[in-house]
Amino acid sequence: MVNGATGASRTTDAGGAVGPSNAGGPGESAAGTPPAAPAAPGTPIYISERVRNVLLGLLLFGLLLVFWVAPSALVVLLGGAFGAVLLSVPVNALSRVLPRGLSVLAVFLLLFLLAAVVVLLVLPPLLTQLGAAIAAAPDALSQVDAFLREQVLGPLQAKGLLPEGVDEVLSRLYESLLRNLTQFAQGLLGGALGFLSGLANTGFFLFTLLVVTMYLLADAGRIEAGYLRTVPVAYRPDARALWQTMGRTLSRIFLASITSNTIQGLVAFVGLTLIGVPYAALLGAVMWFTAFVPLFGSWLGAIPAVLVAFAVSPVAALLTALLYLSINLLDGNVLTPRLQGSALSLHPVVVLVAIIAAGELFGLAGVIVTMPILAAVTVVTTFFLTRLRVRPKVTPVQIVNPPAPAAAPAPQGGESPA
Repeated sequence: MVNGATGASRTTDAGGAVGPSNAGGPGESAAGTPPAAPAAPGTPIYISERVRNVLLGLLLFGLLLVFWVAPSALVVLLGGAFGAVLLSVPVNALSRVLPRGLSVLAVFLLLFLLAAVVVLLVLPPLLTQLGAAIAAAPDALSQVDAFLREQVLGPLQAKGLLPEGVDEVLSRLYESLLRNLTQFAQGLLGGALGFLSGLANTGFFLFTLLVVTMYLLADAGRIEAGYLRTVPVAYRPDARALWQTMGRTLSRIFLASITSNTIQGLVAFVGLTLIGVPYAALLGAVMWFTAFVPLFGSWLGAIPAVLVAFAVSPVAALLTALLYLSINLLDGNVLTPRLQGSALSLHPVVVLVAIIAAGELFGLAGVIVTMPILAAVTVVTTFFLTRLRVRPKVTPVQIVNPPAPAAAPAPQGGESPA
C-alpha cells in the first residue's frame, strides 16, 4: 500500500501490522544500514479444547507433584506471598511519591533496621531473663511444692478427703505434668526439625524467602496483569475486584494480628511489672508469640505467667490470672473488632473447627496461619456466592408445519376444465 502524500511505501504483514517498507533494497534501509530484524510472530499451532484442558491438567499435576516432593518450595512461595501482601501496605503508600522499586527497597531497609534494633536492644535482655528463669526454676518448683503440700493437699488429707498420701498425689501429678510437657516438647521439636529437614540451610531459606517477597512486591503489577489475561474479557472487572479484595483483606488481617499481639504483649509486660512478677519482659514476649494462635493464644500465654507468679505469692498468681483474663477480654471485644473490622467475621465454632483441622494436618504452623487461610477462603466463597446463578431451564420449542392446502376436486362427467 502506498501513501500518496509522502510517497513512502507501507507494507502489511501477515498478522496485520503496518510498517514502512525498505526503500534501499531488500536488505537495506533508507540510510543504507541493515534494518533490525522484526520479531517473528511464530506459526500458530491449533489444538482442540480437550487437548488444551489435558495439557493444563498435566501442568497442574506436575506442580502439585513438585510441591509434594519438595514441600519447602511451597513454603517459600506461600511465605513470600504472605510477606508481599503484608508489606504491600507501606509499599503502596510510598509508591505515591516514589517509584515502586525504590519503595520496595526503602521498606526492606526499614525492616533490616528494625531487625537490627530487636537483635541488639531487645533480644539480649530477653536472653538474660531466660537464663535467670532457668536457673531459678528449681527454687520456684520447690515453692510451688510447698504451697501445694501446706495449703491444698495437707488440709484435704487432714479431713480424710484424699484417698492416698500427699506424696503419692504429688508424685502422680508431677509425672503426669512431666509426661505431657515432654510429649509437647517432642512434638514441637519434631515439627520444627521436620520443617527444616528439607532445607539445606536456614539462612538460605530466609534469604530465599526475602528474595521471593521482594520480587513479588516489585512485579505486583505484572503479576496482576498476567492473572487478568487468563480470565475472559467479560469477567475481567470481577477478577480485578477479587484480586483487590483479597489483597485488602489479607493485609488487614496481618496488620491487625501484629498490632493486637504487640498491644497484648505490652499490656502483659506492664501489668506483670506492676504486680511484681519477675521476668516480665520475657513473659510479655511469650504473650506476643502465643497470641498468634486464634482463640487460645491469650490463655496459652497465661500459663507460664501464672506459674511464675505462684513462686511470688498466691495473691500475685490470682492477680496475674485476672490480668490475662482482662487481656483476653480486651482482645476479643476491642482490639480484634476494631482492627479487623468486617475483614473476617466468622462464628467461633467455625474458627475452632478450622484450628483443629489445621493442627491435625500441618501442626503448629497450620494453627498459626489458620486466620489468613480462613480469610482467603471467605473472600473467594463470598465472591462466587454473590455471582453464581443457576441457568434457567429452556423449554424446547416444537416447530409445527402448517397443514398442506386441500387439493382441487377432479372434474366430473364430460365437463372439461375451463
